[in-house]
Amino acid sequence: MKSFTRGLLAFVLFTLTLPSMCHAQVTNLAGKWKITWLASGKSVGTPNTLNLTESAGAGKMTTLSGTFITDNGEKCTVSGHKSNDTDRQLDMNVSCATWSISIAGTVAADGQQINGVYTVHYPNGPSLGDYVMDKIVCMLPEGCGN
Repeated sequence: MKSFTRGLLAFVLFTLTLPSMCHAQVTNLAGKWKITWLASGKSVGTPNTLNLTESAGAGKMTTLSGTFITDNGEKCTVSGHKSNDTDRQLDMNVSCATWSISIAGTVAADGQQINGVYTVHYPNGPSLGDYVMDKIVCMLPEGCGN
């Protein structure tokens, strides 16, 4: 009976501490991402690729950098940050030669998807909408290519 009671107590303690252990996980956004532009919840345009790297920032922030690849193959600079607390907010800027994009969103708890809003800053005025970013998971030993 004592072993049953100990086992039950261990199970209850584990069950109570599991949410806080999972809650404390920090998602890593480094890697390759596909960003899909949305209008009224439906895909528009061509999805683009982002390659992100992370570096530890001050406090609860992580600094992001990387490359955004446009429809015509132009490589643009990505910079931004994400919060490592419960709100998992993301803010990034894509800087190209003649235009830029401001991206804000929320990282899913598993770190495999980001949803939010964007504004493209063109010389003739802004354009805005929604987006979804999906992490590209590569299982090939030689990598996923560019």
